[in-house]
Amino acid sequence: MKRKKLLFLLNISLIVCIFVDLFVLPVLYVKAQSQYPVELQPIMALEVKKAMVLWEIEKVKAEMINLMGEMLFLISKSFDELTVNFNEYFELVPKKEEIATSTATSTATTTEEIEDAQVNTQDYSPSQPPPYCPFTLSGSQTWTVSTNNIPTILEIKVDPFDVQYNSSQTVTVNIKDGNGNAITAVSGQASTDTKTSSFNLSLLRGEQTNGIWQGTWVLKDSVCVRYLVKITAKSDSGTSNVSLSFK
Repeated sequence: MKRKKLLFLLNISLIVCIFVDLFVLPVLYVKAQSQYPVELQPIMALEVKKAMVLWEIEKVKAEMINLMGEMLFLISKSFDELTVNFNEYFELVPKKEEIATSTATSTATTTEEIEDAQVNTQDYSPSQPPPYCPFTLSGSQTWTVSTNNIPTILEIKVDPFDVQYNSSQTVTVNIKDGNGNAITAVSGQASTDTKTSSFNLSLLRGEQTNGIWQGTWVLKDSVCVRYLVKITAKSDSGTSNVSLSFK
């Protein structure tokens, strides 16, 4: 609430109180006296009349006190708001722009730290391996799969599953073309935290239409967040894809 509006409300409240003191209370006093018929007044004792009149006046006073109490409550709320915004009204503290500048500087520092961490994560070298993250499995692991398209990818084996930095992993895939067409190409992609390593698979045993294909790739990254292997097989029958996500 602005100061101008608050002072306007306080002035209105003061005018109402003065009006009540000057006009309402005297009228109520006269009204209280005139409630009793003229013919009964000689009968009533002066003390009783005074008591009744005083009682009426006290009742009116109580009502006025309640009314003024409500007015004071509204005024106190206005003062509370004024107190909360006191520093802003009279400019006793630095302006908001200065505080915002300090906060922006702190945020920029944090952003730089995050960017530095990302750079350090991506710039791996044999002398400085990436952070090690534990694997859920170890050794050779095999997954039975199935594709809707032909050629059909039936099985994928990785060895070892817990491949270490700067070491190779062998991927072996069982593929069959139900139409009897020769499988012309089998490729793979190993996706890790920040890198994607592509590799080709060659026929290890069996026939071009139904055989075992194998290929290797070398881990040059960490596998803390992302670790998956995708296999693609092609023949005259079409193209099939399978992705195994390990994390």
